[in-house]
Amino acid sequence: MNPREKRILRWALLFLAPNLSGFLIFTSLPVFFSFGLAFFQWDTFSAPRFIGFDNFIRLLTDPKLWFYLYNTVFLMIGLPLSIGGSLILAIVLSQKLRGIIVYRTVFYLPTVTNGVALFLLWKWLYNPKYGLVNSVLLPILSWPYFSLAVRVTILLLIGLVLKSLAHKAKSERPAQVLFALLSAFALYWVIIGPYEYGGFWAWLSGRLPLLAGLNSIDDLPNWLSSSVDLGWLSWLGLEQAAYWAKTAIIFMGIWASMGGGNMILYLAALANVPEELYEASDIDGASKWQQFWHITWPMIAPTTFFICVMSIIGGLQGGFEIAYLMTNGGPGKDGDNTVTLGYYIYRSAFENLEFGYAAAVAWFMFVIIFTITLFNWRFGRGAVN
Repeated sequence: MNPREKRILRWALLFLAPNLSGFLIFTSLPVFFSFGLAFFQWDTFSAPRFIGFDNFIRLLTDPKLWFYLYNTVFLMIGLPLSIGGSLILAIVLSQKLRGIIVYRTVFYLPTVTNGVALFLLWKWLYNPKYGLVNSVLLPILSWPYFSLAVRVTILLLIGLVLKSLAHKAKSERPAQVLFALLSAFALYWVIIGPYEYGGFWAWLSGRLPLLAGLNSIDDLPNWLSSSVDLGWLSWLGLEQAAYWAKTAIIFMGIWASMGGGNMILYLAALANVPEELYEASDIDGASKWQQFWHITWPMIAPTTFFICVMSIIGGLQGGFEIAYLMTNGGPGKDGDNTVTLGYYIYRSAFENLEFGYAAAVAWFMFVIIFTITLFNWRFGRGAVN
């Protein structure tokens, strides 16, 4: 290394020193400490006691841990809707319209808001008596023809899908198979399903089970504590998961994240798509949908891949603030229907004073995240141009 390169290296290390020092002191040292702590039993009131792999053996046989892992994954159901919503917002906000900067700022504001304030706001919105959610839903769901409108919409959507597939089935063999499957599904609902509801018109005009007897705001659910009537699905043994809290949290997460960092990333990706491609496709007579599917989507695939990977990592790590502030881990028979792995680590460490076991659960979560991320990089990069 010549003197010039040494001088450049010294300056580079000097500028990197603050960041590296913070990483070593506040990140790497606690990480190594937690790994060592996972092999001990420690409650902070007595000296740590070495127990080997007992904490890891315990977590693998802990039924609550697997239920909390299920909760964590279940709350990630909203990720596709959140990512898709971010893309739709980015496409809309990438148009050259007057005042578009103001709209971008408005949609991004929930991300700037402190998470604690946001969760407490939604806790108030979900209040069964005075919350805005039930106050808005009551006049809509109590409308006499609401159930009829829902069922007519379902039938129209099925009809449109069948019409589209019938057109494609003339030339595409895979579409013929899909057309047959959807036809069978539609026939089931037209013949067998209505029979279970007492006839076609009874099914078409009858009330949904959730809306039966909806006369006042007291008939609407308490979103963060009341259970869901699963009806004939109860034989699947889903009583422990049959609460509105998960659905309410998923909806809140979609609302909060649609206009956040993912939207900004998509806006940057859309700005980098060459206009020449759209101009050439216009000359060839391509529709807007064809332009999106064959130009926009492949060009923003790297951004989509990055967003998916980071969203999965964030979803597996998240859930602590929501459970702590909005539901305290409940509802449910054992009061743990919204406990995630992150909140379980907190409970084990600071409520049960089992710091060694909490560290073992944290490393268990790290292994899951690391494995899924490797899987995504191994098999997901092939779909990125």
